Amino acid sequence: MDWKRWTYIAFYVFLTYTAISTTLVWAIHFGWLGEGASSSAEKASAGRSAEAEQIPPSAKTFAKNFTKEYLFWTPEGGSDSRAERLKPFLAKGMDPQAGFSFNDNLKWSSYTRTQDIWTIDKQGKSYHATVYAETEMRKGKDRKRVDRWMRFSFIPAGESYRVTESPQLVAAPEGKETAPPEEEKEEESADSAVTASVERYLQIFFKDYTTGSPDEIGYHFRDKESDPGVVGILGFNEIKDVQVFEEDQSYRVEVVVEMEDLASGAILTIPYEIHLTQEAGRWLVLNIEQ
Repeated sequence: MDWKRWTYIAFYVFLTYTAISTTLVWAIHFGWLGEGASSSAEKASAGRSAEAEQIPPSAKTFAKNFTKEYLFWTPEGGSDSRAERLKPFLAKGMDPQAGFSFNDNLKWSSYTRTQDIWTIDKQGKSYHATVYAETEMRKGKDRKRVDRWMRFSFIPAGESYRVTESPQLVAAPEGKETAPPEEEKEEESADSAVTASVERYLQIFFKDYTTGSPDEIGYHFRDKESDPGVVGILGFNEIKDVQVFEEDQSYRVEVVVEMEDLASGAILTIPYEIHLTQEAGRWLVLNIEQ
């Protein structure tokens, strides 16, 4: 009887083994054991790696180092030493001070304490960075902290990079989305009467943009919540150059403005691109970009 019992046991063990083996084969085939999830995770990881490779660590290091040197100056140190420090960062033909001017109003020294990348992206060969920096301003025994937000572009150059345009001091980013810029269309230069009208308007606009209340700034915009201005950051000195181009229902204005950095007294030359329209006989700003 024992051999019959062992025969039954062997038969049922064989059936159990066959059932388990078949189940495992089908599970692997259909990804029930998580191989599909593993594959998806691997693909997602590969996607993240490819995205990370677009912004190499060297680009981030360059952006932080440039910010540190750009926001470091001493009136007594003079322009030559600062120009020498900035030289390795700037593209050929750029202003040695990258839009910054030493002048009689410059009383405060600036020292960069920390720098952090806020955003950095790549478009074609160009990198576009917004960097936050904590600086300390000094004048004699006086000390004050000034938080800076700086935006600039740079391109690869050999084993390093070069900044291609003067950086811009901007307001702290707000937590809201902005629409992507529309594609530029062909446009014609506006006539002299329109250009003169725009230039007169810009005198009023930049005065309010740098000193006005939120309501006064909003009055200039079709979308009254579109821009906080640069109140407390920059002061308006004068308009250096204005070019006005006609579009379908609006005008594109390229204007160069001389501003004063209120924290230090330094003079900055800043290019803006402004889209204007006329409604009920007055100019309205559609958007403004540096």
